[in-house]
Amino acid sequence: MRLLAALLVCKMSALAPVEQMTEVRATPLKGNCLYATRDFAAGAAVTDERPLVRSRLDDDAALTERVDAAHRRSPFGFQHMRSHLAALWTLQSAPPHVIDAIAAKAAPTAPAAAARLDEELAAVTNPWHARYVGVVLDAASVAALHEAVPPRHPTVTGQSHVTLCFEPQGTEWLPLLGTRCALRVDEEVSDERGQAVTVALESPDVSALLNDGRTPHITISTADGVEAVYSNELLRTEEALRPVALRLTGAVAVAVQPSPAAAAKARRRIVADPEEATRLLSPDAALLRRLTLAWEYNGFPADDDGALEIFDRASTAAHSCAPNCALEVVRGLRRDDGSVADTLVKGDRVRQAPVGLRLRALRPIAAGEEITFCYLPDLDLRAEFRERRKQLAARGWKFVCHCERCVAEARAFLDSSRGESSSDDDEGPGVVVEAIF
Repeated sequence: MRLLAALLVCKMSALAPVEQMTEVRATPLKGNCLYATRDFAAGAAVTDERPLVRSRLDDDAALTERVDAAHRRSPFGFQHMRSHLAALWTLQSAPPHVIDAIAAKAAPTAPAAAARLDEELAAVTNPWHARYVGVVLDAASVAALHEAVPPRHPTVTGQSHVTLCFEPQGTEWLPLLGTRCALRVDEEVSDERGQAVTVALESPDVSALLNDGRTPHITISTADGVEAVYSNELLRTEEALRPVALRLTGAVAVAVQPSPAAAAKARRRIVADPEEATRLLSPDAALLRRLTLAWEYNGFPADDDGALEIFDRASTAAHSCAPNCALEVVRGLRRDDGSVADTLVKGDRVRQAPVGLRLRALRPIAAGEEITFCYLPDLDLRAEFRERRKQLAARGWKFVCHCERCVAEARAFLDSSRGESSSDDDEGPGVVVEAIF
C-alpha cells in the first residue's frame, strides 16, 4: 500500500534484480499488496529497485508553473500540487506500460470537489505538442539506407523518417498511425551544406497526408550548424541528382514533444499508436485523476533534491505496526542531469545520491507471507494502538490500521477495565472503519 512517507535507513549498494522473489496480489479490502514468493532469512533483501518515474519541480519549469497556478485558483482540490505535477510528468515522460502500471495502483476515491481541478489541469496543461507526422523507418531499413547512401557531412540529422506534415493542425492522421508503408528511394542530392534522398510513398492513403506540396524526402546529413529543414531548400536547387534504387519499409507515427518551444530531440517521442497519441496530446481528466491519486498515496519523497518517486514493488507494500521489513535508501552515483551513473565515462560529473529503495527482512519471512513495513519512520511503535492510529490519520492516511498487532491490542483493550473509558480523546477500541485500500 502506499506511501508519501519519509524513509528509514541509508545504505550504499548496487541494486540487485530480486523483484521476482515477490509478487503483487489483489486483496478484498486493501487493494494490491506485496507477498513473498520464497522464504527470506532475517537481514535478506526482499526487494531492490529503482523508481518507475522520478518527478522534480525543475523537470519542466513551464509545466510546474501551470500546475502551481491551477492550484492557486482552486485551493481546495484536495490533492497536493506535487502529486498533480508528478501525474502530468508521468504522462509526459513515461512509456505506456509504466503509465498503465502507475494508474493501476490502489488509492482512495477522489473527493467530488477535486474534479474541477483535475479537469482544469487536463484542459490547460496539454503537455504534448505534435511536431510532425511521418513514416518512421524500421531498423533494417535505416541500416540499408545508411549503407546505400553514406552520410557526406559530419552531422547526421535524419535517415530515420519521411515527414508527411509538419506541426499538423488537424487530427485526420490519427487513424493512420501504425499503418505500414513501403517506400522507394529514387535519387540523392547533396551540396556543401546538406544531403537528402527523394522517396516515393507506395501507400496512397499515407501519401494523402502530404499537405504542403514539398517533395517527400529523407535528410541524410548536414554540415555543422545546418538544420535538417535545409533539405527542402536543397531539393529546389539545380544540384545534380544521383539515381538510387532502394526499397524501404516503415510505419506512420507522430513525433510529440512537451511544447512547441521544446525542440530538443532528447525530449521528443515517436508514437505509432493512436490511443497513446490521443492520451498524450489531450490528457483525459479521469486518467489524470487516477495518476494523481496513485502518486499521492504511493509516492516517496527523495531526501536529496525534493523529487517524488514511485516504485513497482515498494509502492505496494502495506503498512504494519509490527512490520517484517525495514525500508532502506540505496545510494549510488547520480549525474547532474539526474540520471544514475552505473558506469562512468570521461567527462561525467557525479555525486553521491539516493538511486533506489530496498525492503530488508527484519525477521524470517515465509513464502506466501505479506510484505509490510511501517509507513511512518518516526512513528513511536511503543505507543498503544489508538495513538498509532491517530498518528497515521494525522499524516493523511485514509485507513485505520488493522494489522495483527493493532487487532490484538484492541481486543485486549475491550477485555480490560479500560473498555469503559469515555474520555473525549478516546476514539474507542471498537472503532471499525472499512479499509478502502
